[in-house]
Amino acid sequence: MAGRPSRRDGTRGCGAAVDAQGAGGDRGRRRARGRGAGDGRLRPVPRVRSQRRAPLRDRRRHRPGRDPLRPHPPARRRRPRRPPAGQPPPRGRLVSQSRFVGIDLAWSDRNRTGLAVVDVDGRLLDSATVRTDAEIVGWVGDQGEVLVAAVDAPLIVPNAAGQRPGENEVQRSFGAYGAGPYPANRSRPWFDPPRGETLARAMGWSMDPARHGAPGEPVCIEVYPHPAMVALFELPTVLPYKSSRGRTPEARRDTFTTLVEHMETIEPLRLAENVRWLHLRAAVEGATRHMHLEAVEDEIDAVLCAHLAWLWHTSPDVLQVYGTFAEGYVVAPPPPTHAAGPRRARPVTPSVVLDVAPHGDLMQNAATAVEAAHLPEARSVTIELAVAPGLGPRLEVLVTEVLTGMRDALVPREVADIRARFDARVDGVRVTVAPRRGAPR
Repeated sequence: MAGRPSRRDGTRGCGAAVDAQGAGGDRGRRRARGRGAGDGRLRPVPRVRSQRRAPLRDRRRHRPGRDPLRPHPPARRRRPRRPPAGQPPPRGRLVSQSRFVGIDLAWSDRNRTGLAVVDVDGRLLDSATVRTDAEIVGWVGDQGEVLVAAVDAPLIVPNAAGQRPGENEVQRSFGAYGAGPYPANRSRPWFDPPRGETLARAMGWSMDPARHGAPGEPVCIEVYPHPAMVALFELPTVLPYKSSRGRTPEARRDTFTTLVEHMETIEPLRLAENVRWLHLRAAVEGATRHMHLEAVEDEIDAVLCAHLAWLWHTSPDVLQVYGTFAEGYVVAPPPPTHAAGPRRARPVTPSVVLDVAPHGDLMQNAATAVEAAHLPEARSVTIELAVAPGLGPRLEVLVTEVLTGMRDALVPREVADIRARFDARVDGVRVTVAPRRGAPR
């Protein structure tokens, strides 16, 4: 078979390839590769990598329309690894499960405590009303990782009497607006120790106002909603929505409605989208008695506290600390710059003098005196008993009979039971020991 000799480097010539085709196809081509210069022996020929097939590392990253022989772009950056379970994420980065809690804490577990929680965007997620510490801990524990908790109750009360320095500062800044705080000291049993401090320690929250909350480092701060309302809503004076002497349910309902409308202007809360908030608003609009408003009062305050907790983490410059960590403090907005309105005059409590005859049937005499007194339709009445001197032991009996005699006179005024009746209608019973009218001195 004629053909050109193969080269020493193992590559075949053109003639060898042609002859191989005629000598039996593929097998002949493989034989021709290793045939020497007429010696008839087969020699191994190195395999030549085909240029038609890209290397494996190129084929892995090959995409349609891309030349596999061109340099490939650098690989994409890998996402950061998530921290192991139980390890907090890096500081300064909000995670989706971070929460900010507001607590309108009652001084005793016999009264209602309002709770609310917002997410990292400041949106209200849920709110509730509970009573015991166990209920508070359980509800807060179900909300996710708490970064900041804002509590409307004293946290740090080291003073044995008087006011804390922080309360004095709040009074100087917001007193003209009627937003002065209630003094807290250890002489009051409910502040020795404060319930807020006990709760913060049980939850593992720091109470240091120098901290603003971080994953794995939650903080609990003391807030006061009234100064916050004055500053955030630019109110000339506080909104009188709390139960107080001389305030009717109708007046409180109107004030509550004003408060609800103000709070709905806080855009991050997105209250109009929250089902629970819509229920609270409906309860306010349909309230006809004090108890209807008191059932939602703490929860509404807690929503504002939750907003303050969110601000403390995301925009701490809009709040400031009044007082110190060692002597007690309150977190509230800076002193307002808008003008304060005129102070509301306290309603004058009508006074009714009951002239009860001290002889005969005291029960009948008291009932007659009540009917003849023509009690006004006010919610608060001060009763003065004008009795003759020298009654001695009968004085206590007389007071009891007069109060019992008032029962029938006050029932038409839609007052529930006796004790609630006197709390709602009677500020106090003042016994004046003086001669009866017309009696000789």
